[in-house]
Amino acid sequence: MHPLLVPTEEFVPDSHFRIALIYDDRLRPDTTGRYCFKYLSKMCATTHILPDRLAFTAKEDYDLFLHIDDGLDYLIPNTLYPRAWWVIDTHLNLARDIERAYGYDWVFVAQKPGADALKEAGILNVWWLPLAADPTLAVPSAKEFDWSFVGHWQSPTSGDRTETINKVKDIGKNFIGQATPEHMYKIYGSSKAVLNPPIRDDINMRVFEAMAAGAVLVTKNLKASGMEELFEEERDYIGYQTTDDAAQALLRVSAMSDQELSQITARAKHKAFSRDTYGHRMQALLEITTSVPGIQAQYFRHVRQELLAIIPTQSHSILDIGCATGKLGEAIKARQLCHVTGVEMHPRAAREAAKILDRVYVGRAEEILDELDDNSFDCIILADVLEHMLNPWEFLRHLHQKLEVSPDSRIIISLPNVAHWTVILPLLQGEWRYEDSGILDATHMRFFTPQSALRMIQAASLEIESAQGVVLPKPAGISYANNELTRNWLDGGLSEVYQILFICRIKQTQTGIGASPP
Repeated sequence: MHPLLVPTEEFVPDSHFRIALIYDDRLRPDTTGRYCFKYLSKMCATTHILPDRLAFTAKEDYDLFLHIDDGLDYLIPNTLYPRAWWVIDTHLNLARDIERAYGYDWVFVAQKPGADALKEAGILNVWWLPLAADPTLAVPSAKEFDWSFVGHWQSPTSGDRTETINKVKDIGKNFIGQATPEHMYKIYGSSKAVLNPPIRDDINMRVFEAMAAGAVLVTKNLKASGMEELFEEERDYIGYQTTDDAAQALLRVSAMSDQELSQITARAKHKAFSRDTYGHRMQALLEITTSVPGIQAQYFRHVRQELLAIIPTQSHSILDIGCATGKLGEAIKARQLCHVTGVEMHPRAAREAAKILDRVYVGRAEEILDELDDNSFDCIILADVLEHMLNPWEFLRHLHQKLEVSPDSRIIISLPNVAHWTVILPLLQGEWRYEDSGILDATHMRFFTPQSALRMIQAASLEIESAQGVVLPKPAGISYANNELTRNWLDGGLSEVYQILFICRIKQTQTGIGASPP
């Protein structure tokens, strides 16, 4: 996999292209997002949006929602897309990053091993996009230090960085510590060498910043991370293998003549300025997102862990209605011995599901229902499909006949909650706006609250074994509590339930309850 460094010569960013740039810089002002904003603002119409303002952001105001990883965990509403993600630290929490990547149309990864891992996990539209430098901050100056290191090095997550710096800290005149970006570039510019003991072999910002500042990069061997695809050892930088080797590498640079130093730094600096700025990275990212179709992966390729957790582990014959590309069924089959049948109306998604599941029916579930044998499944999954039906009450009443007559048989139901604050608060201001996804998806034919969902389930001669909510909390500071009714809704918990999950079973005693809409 070659890194995505620069756009093609023919690509010119559209100055009218509207980007919502998502990152939080309140805890760490030096976060990568600030560099991206600096350069994107020169190319197109770019707005920085803090995560807690996303709920008040309109999809139609932007052409792209670009999330720059800031190390924090928060949800981007499903209504905001198309969306891209530049994930920065896959070497620190790969499992989290794989899980989150399913929700983006395009994923750019700063680490080559991380990009490879995301592809192996089944994520589509993945590119290796290395970090970069901001040469506008580079200030050439006389060499005051033999070497320098700017960053954290004494934390529990620093790995062998702490050991390396402790071994070399008495070599020559050096600077070891933290600094603002501006001060850091001045320190690097006045150093013969910049030491880079990476965390878990990460090709980090320091690699590019040292070169842009005109210092010789002395770094641990990063060949496994793709360093050879970016730079040439001995010509662009000096490498070392072990912690003990780092001291010898620094001493070697300190003894170099001005001519030797210049040969390395001039070549590396040229690459930094001509190829490795945040401007180059943002241009390349824009070319991809404007030329390669998005995936909308959250609909077809995401395993909802909260659903997987409530599917009985003893179920052996499972029907997944609205199975998409079969990822949920694949996760179930990996966990337990079972036969999974899928129903999917989108032919392209159904073709992928057929490679994974035991059998897949293509078409609308209402039309396929009669093809399924009665008493043939001990678990039926309805994950956000009933709201797409004209008569979900009738469908659910007939569907439960497909369950095996067994005390262990279950129907799993997920429904969006129309009483969520993202719907009700705009409604109180007279706004009801259909979207292409989310609770007010334009393809939804029915809408439910927990109470109306309960009535539908009871009308289908089913009883609820358990119910729980998937919470999307409201941002701090929202208050529409002008009366007791609004206050009870807003503060009572119902307003933050985004989706309702039910585990249902057939009533032990049939009562002949009707199935018409309540």
